[in-house]
Amino acid sequence: MSNKFKFRLAAVLRIRKHQEQLQKQAFAKVVQKKVLLEDKKAEMQDELGAYVNSSNQHIGKNHFEYIQTRHVSIFNLKNRIKKADAEVERERMKLLEARKKTMALENLESKQKITFMQELDRSEQIQMNEIATQRFNRERG
Repeated sequence: MSNKFKFRLAAVLRIRKHQEQLQKQAFAKVVQKKVLLEDKKAEMQDELGAYVNSSNQHIGKNHFEYIQTRHVSIFNLKNRIKKADAEVERERMKLLEARKKTMALENLESKQKITFMQELDRSEQIQMNEIATQRFNRERG
């Protein structure tokens, strides 16, 4: 019996860990995209609010067109944010699934390592008992 533990599915575990890392990166990318959209929406709302509250506004066709254009842009951003939310949720679910697969193999490795150590301890105990028995028989006889 070898004194070194070797997990037979180590290559599969490495692949699963790599897949999980790739999924983490994909998740981070869609979260960043959503945050950028939210920041842009907040910036547009602030600009619109500042424009509406400014005292030097000229009420006319251009004024109403500008406000209307900004409202349409904000509405479009809200729709894009909703789509980004759905995409974030999809990527989160994929990440959870990748993590489950990785954890399953990590748990299997842990259990196999514990079993290996127990068998190694048992083997060493048998050897120690055999040595003690031989020594006892030599001293007696």
